Amino acid sequence: MTTYKVKAIRRSTQDELAAHTRLKDIAANQLPAVRQAAERWRTGAGLSGGAVAVAGIIAAPEVLREATDRQLVQGLIVLTVTMVVALVAVGLGLRASIGWPALRNIASVEALRDWELGEVRTSLRCLRWSMYLTVVTIALAAVAGAVLLFGFDLCTLQIPAGPPDK
Repeated sequence: MTTYKVKAIRRSTQDELAAHTRLKDIAANQLPAVRQAAERWRTGAGLSGGAVAVAGIIAAPEVLREATDRQLVQGLIVLTVTMVVALVAVGLGLRASIGWPALRNIASVEALRDWELGEVRTSLRCLRWSMYLTVVTIALAAVAGAVLLFGFDLCTLQIPAGPPDK
């Protein structure tokens, strides 16, 4: 077995000490920063834009009156999926911004550090998925608009050339 004996250690410079202090401050403020970013995202225009698009399609009775039965069925399916995806995105945004209420037994500094690091990772993951699903929500709302407004057929992926048949 090899053993090592440290004879001397170089003292830290002022820059190294300042960097170490700054890194500790950043690590201590990481969770609040992530939660604040998630809260801003959650209340952002992404989800409200998708909701306005879906509400605009549903609220236009002339669009629904002129749509064929096939358009209505496909539009309803796409709008249902859109709302489910939007609700999951909102839920993940909430999870990222406020966390998940739970009682934890944190009895040491190391346990607190581990919990906070895990919470930062989970919040970032939830925020990232919320953003992805918001983009999917907007895309699905656009597809629903194409189905209901222009007669886009999801089975053939084509827009009919002539007037729609009832």
